[in-house]
Amino acid sequence: MNILKNKVYLIVSVILVIIVVFVILIANNFQQAELPKENGTLSQTETSEEALPEYPRNLLEGEIISIDANAKIIIMRARLFKIDSDLDEAERTIKVDKAEVVIYNLDTGTETPSDISELKEGDGVLVTTEESSFGVVATRLQYTAAKITKIIKNENL
Repeated sequence: MNILKNKVYLIVSVILVIIVVFVILIANNFQQAELPKENGTLSQTETSEEALPEYPRNLLEGEIISIDANAKIIIMRARLFKIDSDLDEAERTIKVDKAEVVIYNLDTGTETPSDISELKEGDGVLVTTEESSFGVVATRLQYTAAKITKIIKNENL
């Protein structure tokens, strides 16, 4: 009788686990469903992926305004409209502590390792930030860089 009772408990437990997993999957799918737009603009709960699926949420594009190589800080004019069309260009501070710095040649398609000493005011850069959620990248004033890519053409060498 005790063995039968244990088997029933086991079967009931397995069924409950299956039900819980099923409910979690349904809830997950419900959260990912497309949300309606409010007055033609994005609602607060919509993500950037729905608005601009082709542009990464952790990438800042812009021009270097100033550099403090000793403090490993870059001030850049970031083109935030690439992330959210309602935003404009704005100055953002980039901490370069452990960031990989590379130079990307548009003409050859090659990327070469570099360091902060190779960057200068006026350089066009792409900064991959450690901060990755849309709201964080669109609203922060300071970021931590994971990678900084200086964009050049052969005539800029």
